[in-house]
Amino acid sequence: MVSYFETVPDDVICIGPKILNYDGTIQSSGYPNPGLRERFCMCFKLHKLLPVSIVELIFRVKGFPHNSNIVREVGWVSGSCMMIRAKEYKMIGGLNENIEFYGEEPEFGYRSKKHHYRTIYYPNAEIIHLGGQSSSKKVDEEIRLRRYALLQRETVGYSKSIWMSRIVLCAAYLKKIVLPNKASLLQAIEWEKKVIDYLRKVKDEETSH
Repeated sequence: MVSYFETVPDDVICIGPKILNYDGTIQSSGYPNPGLRERFCMCFKLHKLLPVSIVELIFRVKGFPHNSNIVREVGWVSGSCMMIRAKEYKMIGGLNENIEFYGEEPEFGYRSKKHHYRTIYYPNAEIIHLGGQSSSKKVDEEIRLRRYALLQRETVGYSKSIWMSRIVLCAAYLKKIVLPNKASLLQAIEWEKKVIDYLRKVKDEETSH
């Protein structure tokens, strides 16, 4: 990773390797930055139905997880292994301490892009990451909602995030027509409804203050 980092342009602030599960399957290969266009493409699988280059050109989004074996620009990489330029890291404020355990890396990637820096996924380096071992397996629903709301506040904002959840909800309802008895779809629908209600609540509370 160090050798590769020395070859990239100065506007690359961060690189991340291929992240594997213990059994060797892919856990993470980079993601696009959060946003309405990204959420629409991901929910309706446009990056799988059409050539990714076309989708990225039309929707102006980089980083769809379509090929885990090629070096490519992404929005953000997994925080289990990030290599970042120290000077630029400090200049843009480091990791956001307002984020509460999970979500630091998408926020950092989002903010890096706003400062005109790029993040690169570099699959020629690999690590095995035992995901979720740093925290309890079961997280209280209220904590999950609060953590998600904090991330949205620090990136796209509550209003846009509500529309992102509506896109997810719409996609889940359409899938439910095809797979009416699939339990995971019902769970996804109920969860997104809770997310929308929670985001509305915190938005109203912060606006009133």
